[in-house]
Amino acid sequence: MARTFYRFVSYLSYPGFMAVLGVLHFAPGPLSLTLSLLGYVLIPLLFAGWMIRTGRVQSLEMKTAPERNLAYRVSLVLDLLLAIYFHWRWQGETAQWPWVVFGVILLLTLVNQWGFKASMHTAACAGLLAFSFSWVINHFGIEALVFSPPMQLYLGSLTLIFALIYLSRFRLGAHSHRELLSGTAIGLFVTFALQLIWNL
Repeated sequence: MARTFYRFVSYLSYPGFMAVLGVLHFAPGPLSLTLSLLGYVLIPLLFAGWMIRTGRVQSLEMKTAPERNLAYRVSLVLDLLLAIYFHWRWQGETAQWPWVVFGVILLLTLVNQWGFKASMHTAACAGLLAFSFSWVINHFGIEALVFSPPMQLYLGSLTLIFALIYLSRFRLGAHSHRELLSGTAIGLFVTFALQLIWNL
C-alpha cells in the first residue's frame, strides 16, 4: 500500500508537471498551458516512449546516467525554445520561471555528463519552491512569511509536497540521499543565482 502511494506521488510529481505548474502560476492562460504541456510534458514523454521502443533505455525511469543523456539534450532544446518564447511574449518577472527550468535542466545535463545521476524530481520541485519563496517576498515582503496565513499555507503546502517527493523517490529506490540532495541543491542554486542576476 505504501509503495503504491509513493509511486502515485512520484508519477504526479513528474518534473514536467512541476514546470507546467510554475508557468500556470506565474504566467497563466490557455496559450501558456498548451505550450508548456507540449514542451515540458507531451513531447518529452513521447520521446521517452520512442527511446524505450527502440531499446535506447530500459524504462521511463532512465535509472542510469548514460540513459539520460539523449533525453536531457532534447529537453534542453525544448526548454530553451520555451524560455525564449515566454521571455518575448511576457517579459519581466512572469518570464523568469521558464529560464529557471532551462537553467536547472542545463545544470542537470552537465552533471549527468560526469556520470552522476542527480534527481530531476527534487531539482524541479526545489526550483519551484525557491522561486515561490522569492515571489512571495518580492510581492508581499518578507513579513508575509510570518504574518500572512494564505502565504504560509501556500509555501507550507509546497514544502510538504517537496518532502513527499523526496521520501517517495528514496523509498522507491530511485535515488540515494546523495542524488536527491544534489538535485535539491541544483534547483536551489539555479533559482537563487538567476534571482541575484535579475536583481542586479
